[in-house]
Amino acid sequence: MAQLFAIAASQAGPAHSFMLGEALAAAAARLGHDLKLRVVSSFGTQEGFSPEELASAQAVILAADAGSGIDRSALPADRLLEVAPEAVFRDATQVVQQALARLGMATAAPVAQAATKPLRIVAITSCPTGVAHTFMAAEALEQGAKGLGHQIHVETQ
Repeated sequence: MAQLFAIAASQAGPAHSFMLGEALAAAAARLGHDLKLRVVSSFGTQEGFSPEELASAQAVILAADAGSGIDRSALPADRLLEVAPEAVFRDATQVVQQALARLGMATAAPVAQAATKPLRIVAITSCPTGVAHTFMAAEALEQGAKGLGHQIHVETQ
């Protein structure tokens, strides 16, 4: 079992960043690996690991938009896989497998799970700072749910 670390940062908004991270964590778990997560968004940085832990990581996945402001100098270049958020939403399992392959680690087939249907989600977005934020949050939720194979209906207020 590999100890993986991921940093998720999307300029589409905080919800998008959190969904990005959760998609990576779920994919790692399906493959039988642990993943520690750091989410960077307009809410700040939600730390999932210390600098010392990061230095000892077997693999680090940086799933971030260009211009996201992530300081790459502290990341282990020889164990780093950089991907766009769209790649994670398209196939998070493949992204985790790519990170493991760079280490020369064989990737097993995903751990079998009980058959599940895609979720049907209803969400409501509202932001007191303006209508643009409300619609940006709705769009991020829709993209994230679609990327994870779920159906979603988002109402904006």
